[in-house]
Amino acid sequence: MPVDATTTARPSDQFSWPQPRPAPVADLDGIGDIVDAGRAIPYPELQRDSIPTVGQLLSTAEHLATLLGTDQQWPDGTWAEHPVSARLRVRAVALRPSGFVSLPPPPASPCPHGGGLLYLARGQAHMVTVSAVGELETAHALAETRGRILARPDVAQVVQLLNTGDRPALLVHVTPDAR
Repeated sequence: MPVDATTTARPSDQFSWPQPRPAPVADLDGIGDIVDAGRAIPYPELQRDSIPTVGQLLSTAEHLATLLGTDQQWPDGTWAEHPVSARLRVRAVALRPSGFVSLPPPPASPCPHGGGLLYLARGQAHMVTVSAVGELETAHALAETRGRILARPDVAQVVQLLNTGDRPALLVHVTPDAR
């Protein structure tokens, strides 16, 4: 049986592509998550104090080390507080060769890294933990331009920082502020 395959209609005449619809105009008034982004939450039960991250502690320490710059601006032998951040307590100390200083006690904080972060900006230093009876418990070399997360020390422990190099060492200690 023969089949007639001729036709006068072209395929493009039989099918029409849908016309693109105009994009809807974005109206953010009805979307509270976007409109209220960055604003305080009006419900006290949903508000919480954000705990600073390790990255925030480290970047704050690096920032202060950059601000202090040259040796002449360093606090010598005693911890000097610097108002870099409202949420963080930032202290710095410079140690002459063979100098030492005690680590300041950390503030009461719900932060999991309650001892804060210790950052050796320049020089060589060791962190030494001494027991209540004066016995050496631990000694750790600090790496230059590296941060070390500190656990909250026991009440009976004293943490000392020693400059073991032949040039001044700059140390920065950052903790969450509990004020």
